[in-house]
Amino acid sequence: MKTRLIRLVMLALLLLAGINMYGQQKPLSLGTTQQLLQSLQQPVSKMVRQQSVTGVPLKVSAAETFLGRVNFRKAENGDERIIGEIAGTPRSSFFINVSGKTLTGNIILYNTKKAYQYYSDDNGNAYVKETDINKIVCIDYTTGPEGASAPVSARAQTPLAIDPNLLKLESYPGAKGCILLDFDGQYVSGTQWNNGNPINAQPSTLTDAQIQEVWELISEDYQPFHVNITTNETVFNTYAKNRRMRVIFTPTNTAAPGAGGVAYLGSFSWNDDTPCWVFNNGVKGAGEAGTHEAGHTVGLNHDGRTSPSEAYFAGHGSWAPIMGVAYTKPIGHWSKGEYANANNTENDLAIISSATYGFGYRTDDYGNTTATASPLAFDAAGNVKTSGLIERTADIDVFSFTTSGGNISLNFNPAARHPDLDILATLYNSTGGVVTTANPAGLPASISTNLAAGSYFVSVTGTGAGNPSTDGYSNYGSLGVYTISGTIPRGSVNQPPSVSITAPASGTSYTAPATVNIQATASDADGTVSRVEFFNGSTSLAVINAAPYTYTWNNVGTGSYTITAVATDDKGASTTSSPVSISVNTTGNQPPSVSITSPANNASFTAPASVAIQATATDSDGSIASVEFFNGGSSLAVVNTPPFSYTWSNVTAGDYVITAKATDNLGATATSAAVNIKVTSGGGNCAGVPAYQPYPKIYSKGERAVYNNNLYECQSDGIYNITPGSAWWWWTLIGPCSGSSAAQTISRDADAHQEKISVYPNPVTGDAVQVQISGKPGDNVLIEIWSMNGSQPLSRQTQVLGAKGSQGVKLDVSKVPAGSWIIRTSNQQSGKKGSLKIIKL
Repeated sequence: MKTRLIRLVMLALLLLAGINMYGQQKPLSLGTTQQLLQSLQQPVSKMVRQQSVTGVPLKVSAAETFLGRVNFRKAENGDERIIGEIAGTPRSSFFINVSGKTLTGNIILYNTKKAYQYYSDDNGNAYVKETDINKIVCIDYTTGPEGASAPVSARAQTPLAIDPNLLKLESYPGAKGCILLDFDGQYVSGTQWNNGNPINAQPSTLTDAQIQEVWELISEDYQPFHVNITTNETVFNTYAKNRRMRVIFTPTNTAAPGAGGVAYLGSFSWNDDTPCWVFNNGVKGAGEAGTHEAGHTVGLNHDGRTSPSEAYFAGHGSWAPIMGVAYTKPIGHWSKGEYANANNTENDLAIISSATYGFGYRTDDYGNTTATASPLAFDAAGNVKTSGLIERTADIDVFSFTTSGGNISLNFNPAARHPDLDILATLYNSTGGVVTTANPAGLPASISTNLAAGSYFVSVTGTGAGNPSTDGYSNYGSLGVYTISGTIPRGSVNQPPSVSITAPASGTSYTAPATVNIQATASDADGTVSRVEFFNGSTSLAVINAAPYTYTWNNVGTGSYTITAVATDDKGASTTSSPVSISVNTTGNQPPSVSITSPANNASFTAPASVAIQATATDSDGSIASVEFFNGGSSLAVVNTPPFSYTWSNVTAGDYVITAKATDNLGATATSAAVNIKVTSGGGNCAGVPAYQPYPKIYSKGERAVYNNNLYECQSDGIYNITPGSAWWWWTLIGPCSGSSAAQTISRDADAHQEKISVYPNPVTGDAVQVQISGKPGDNVLIEIWSMNGSQPLSRQTQVLGAKGSQGVKLDVSKVPAGSWIIRTSNQQSGKKGSLKIIKL
């Protein structure tokens, strides 16, 4: 017993050490985000047509720097996105995105299960720190009971074509968020997957029947939330990138060989269409993995145990947590770690519904008290037909009904396949007193009892079973859809209401993504209308509890739809309207127009050239989403907002063909007429010298640059950068690009008038420094202190030299603030000038 206790204590200490390990390591400062960007841009600027380039330094600690191999780069509107792998390290990847002051990214070393995270603070300071790999990406998620799908090449034949109707499924049309279940193959490029290299994912190996069932399973898991689980690509494309996620079902497991699926945590809101993946075969394997991986994209971590130590808990009894592994259990729930030895007690429901992902919960469909109860819908013969949704743990749906007396029979059933809702049904009398409850073993419930004539209430809510710690589950994740059926004696016959749809007219056509305004009229001859519910086929669109009965159906994708309205009166009788058929198609969208306005066709430039490209783009029936500039087939830049312009820098000698491609808000594209330009070799001193780049580019002393067809040499090791020709102490004019002899004459003349000065001490800690200069007795020397950007002198004094040769001059710096400054000297007699940077502490 004693030995066992010691082992348990040691195990607990080890677990605590592992939990605290990352928190104890201090983040490494990388300077500002712009400084980090500059350190990245020089090596990646060598990339041509997305060909890989090695040489990006990735420092993760004071003692360790990885060498990155870049496979994908995207520069857009001053932002930089690079993706690649660590050179010489198998199964590694890195991703860095710099957008203004914001830095995001990571380094992942799969074989050693180590990871590093890039981030920035509100002031634009950049950092990197080691983190738990499980906080970045789902790793080692096991394959399902049916195993992973075999690649197409390993099967007897390629997949059969998917029934087109299965590519139009939607669980909640018009929802705030969207999750696309992609079964028909997908080409993925420009994402972190495969280290930035493309993946051509093969279609799923699931049958049509399995696809339908997988969609039902995942839809049930996400029923509580305002998110549409769809198979319709057109619907998916109507959502913003940070409000949608693509789940790819494929045997192509390049993204995570050997796993059942994989996803990046929080990627739903990344705004870059990074998908997640499912490689499992079979309904249960593919369905549970689909829910699990999509769960990671909305911020959820794995549910495992501390004892025994395991990353994925497979459940107990008939239950398992979705973010563990629920392949072998009939019930899979969102969890908050109520089972014994849980290693993760995060609140799944709160995280999914948080503002981070932008969709939240669905609106409650029925009142939660007898005072807000809705009439139970049943026909004149007393046949009950009602459906609803328990979307929150505390949700209770309450219904009212009146009976003439006799035996009532009510059946409460969860979803027909893969249900999550364990139902507790309660019958109340007219004052709210409990008559009876139903909570049998299993998920459905039923009530059969003899009632006196009068008014009653019945409620539906979720419940648990067994002990959540050892063999069961609580009502926390007991959520989902339900139906109520059965019979209630009615006595005198209630007249059902009447209802008709007044808009849209049957046969109306729309263009995707469509906005459909639905209107209905409803009345009841012997009572009142309590609600009107609109349907697309059998899918509820909205419930309207009072006139006017209208609903706006947004983001409707391509397809044919049948709309009905069901009116329910105060006694529960219901009537369905005549159906209205509409169609939504993609025809009618006019492509945009685009033309390049600069440079002119056949324009000529001198290397290294800076080519300013400008284009105009319009769309007659929409808006311009982006304009992409090309050199031949290679993308130069993507600009999302006007003015549509880009400066192509450091262009080497050669002939180039420039085009611009415009994309409108519905995805239609147009390409401009080609513009041909010629870049010739720079003459004389400028051959091979890059063109000047403004700040944040930093130049070191001795570096050369071409500006306005002149060659300049930097004279300052600055942390800033000003334009050549505007500050002599920063840049020396070597001469024009053409005419080497003239350049040499100017260079010799410039050298003759340059003086090397020194300052002591530097850095400056006191109120005065000694400036060492040279000259003749009686020379007047102007000494100035300038800001680093050369905007104006902070102070100036004239010193009359009293001796010949090198001599020291004391300079008062008591009023100079801390920072970097330029001391500039100018001998009024000899014309010699000097400059030097100082640092005031």
